[in-house]
Amino acid sequence: MTVEIRNAALLADLFGHWPDFHDAEVHSMRLDAPRGGAGSLDADIEVAEMSRELDERGYYRDRQRCRTTLRFDRVLDVRINGFSYQNVLDALEIEELSGTERQQAGDERRTRRYRVRFVPIPAFCAVELLCDVIAVVDAAPVARAT
Repeated sequence: MTVEIRNAALLADLFGHWPDFHDAEVHSMRLDAPRGGAGSLDADIEVAEMSRELDERGYYRDRQRCRTTLRFDRVLDVRINGFSYQNVLDALEIEELSGTERQQAGDERRTRRYRVRFVPIPAFCAVELLCDVIAVVDAAPVARAT
């Protein structure tokens, strides 16, 4: 099974690969529920990849840091727990569901292609959802705040 992320290159090209989202920070989330259609969730996330070099203060230098918006379309069963002033992730897990898992109680309207988990570092924000489409809306490099 392969996870298909639309416009993944917008983000992957900045890092040279798809990042693991370890120590990424979720800055905002927006839910949209259009009339007569399935909703979406947009997440604005700051993603960084550290080098092994230390700066003058003893912090690891960024190899790359960017701000990205990920969109999850046709969402279902969205669960958000612990959203706060800081929402640091351990990882972003995207799992393609098997045909059996996609059939929930035999209701075709409730089937979804992916299970997504924003895995938090303990005590931070956790998000779980099912969706059909995942896309990178934008991605742009940013400088680390000092």
